[in-house]
Amino acid sequence: MKRLIYGALVGLLMMTAVGCSNEPEVTEEVAVDETVETTAEEATSEEATSEEAAVEAAPAEAEDVIEEAEATEASDLEAPYEMADGYDEYMVMEHYFEGPDETVTMMVSADAAHGKYHTHFDFFGEEQVLEFEVVDGVPTVIYDKTGFIGKDIENIYADIMANDAWMAAGAATEASDLEAPYEMAEGYAKYMVMEHYFEGPDETVTMMVSMDADNTKYHTHFDFFGEEQVLEFEVVDGVPTVLYDMTGFIGKDIENIYSDILANK
Repeated sequence: MKRLIYGALVGLLMMTAVGCSNEPEVTEEVAVDETVETTAEEATSEEATSEEAAVEAAPAEAEDVIEEAEATEASDLEAPYEMADGYDEYMVMEHYFEGPDETVTMMVSADAAHGKYHTHFDFFGEEQVLEFEVVDGVPTVIYDKTGFIGKDIENIYADIMANDAWMAAGAATEASDLEAPYEMAEGYAKYMVMEHYFEGPDETVTMMVSMDADNTKYHTHFDFFGEEQVLEFEVVDGVPTVLYDMTGFIGKDIENIYSDILANK
């Protein structure tokens, strides 16, 4: 009897021991599961935060790209054709045709008085030329190569007036490879970049030459003798007269400068 009781007690103690030893294993499994779930939640949270940051940053980055593209488009238009013969000035501009919903790049040539214009571009797979004159603000077709561009003459003329970024004829040749030392002067209608040789000091400089629409007033801006130079003058009956000489000694070469301007135009 004692043996039976003793055996029962031993069995009970073993069962209790086994039960106690299983509990930590269950606890560890639960802890591992909780750790995995916590790590997964943190990773998901971090990914969501990164995605939100990327979404927020995307519009700003896209806006910067659009602004850069617009700036490039505005400043780097490639001339589709050369300036027309017999004209004094030119500019390259874009024009939008509303009907076909298409934008083209035009070479626009103009005479010195801005009374006659010549536009040259590609449209509808064809070379287009529209030449017209303006009297009292009203444009009238002189020549329309394909016969249907003249219908948009008023809109084309309005775009020409709105752009008004004329360059002198000389700027269309080798002068276009010269780097402008300064911007076109305010209050002037057109410009060109040219080189001028000063005989005395035996030195050649690059000038920004700004002109009014009538080619009677000029503004030259360049560096010489280690200083910024500005010479402004007007021309009456073919004779140039100094209006402003920034350093006081460039005006002595005014006739040679004016001669170079005429030669480059």
